[in-house]
Amino acid sequence: MAWGSGSRKLFSEVVREESWYVAESDSEDVAEEIREADCDEELSDVEDPLCPTIPFSTAEMRGYRREWRSALIVKVMGRTFQYPIMAKRLNMLWARNVPIQITNKSNGYYFVRLTRKEDYERALTGGPWMIGDHYLTMQKGFKSQACRIDSTLVWIRLPDLPIELFNLEAVLCIASRAGTPLRVDRATEMGSRGMFARACIEVDLTKTLLARYKVEGVEYEIKYEGLDNVCFECGMYGHSKSRCPSLHVEGKIPQREHENDGSQGKKHVEPYGSG
Repeated sequence: MAWGSGSRKLFSEVVREESWYVAESDSEDVAEEIREADCDEELSDVEDPLCPTIPFSTAEMRGYRREWRSALIVKVMGRTFQYPIMAKRLNMLWARNVPIQITNKSNGYYFVRLTRKEDYERALTGGPWMIGDHYLTMQKGFKSQACRIDSTLVWIRLPDLPIELFNLEAVLCIASRAGTPLRVDRATEMGSRGMFARACIEVDLTKTLLARYKVEGVEYEIKYEGLDNVCFECGMYGHSKSRCPSLHVEGKIPQREHENDGSQGKKHVEPYGSG
């Protein structure tokens, strides 16, 4: 657990005062209780002495899980940080007048509990969040199963966009082909930067990421800020083009990916700013 100094309250004190996540999780708990209602009897039928079943009741599990309903499952894309660094950075990003609780799990995952609803919603929807040059991926809600995050918020750039398409409707329409658009940055909204439009989208990391699109027969690129582990041969996240399995399977010789020389630049770029 980690939090800042000063007049901030202990997490346990805030939990007793703030119960929004408990109230809002009641319907989910009821549904879960119905699904698990028969588990107690089923589990008691077969017992393995080498792997005994610990008989927690549905009501007990419901109580144990309740306070974790306010948790976000967080992971840094492409890098692992030590717990003290993660705790410090997450508190800088999200902790306001009350502490947040940070619990490290395996494989670089963290459970982060925010006690106030407004802070929780800001953390969930106010991104993309970054630590250094790496995106924070997150998943809403507590899950007892193995952690897996399949989507993240990213900033994309639409370079060399025709000037007549520099409007909110057109930019969001194009961005929607790459993911779920959330917003554009201020410079794009105001039309004060003509080199590229910039939009925040949610992308599914298990699916092909769109690298290009056409308008009136002309092909344009989509560049992803901070995603330096995207393959633009197969469009998947997790490896570069030079390591693409599809090239090796087909017996192709991977060509060196172009440097950022203009017309055939890299599809990933450094983060531009907070937007």
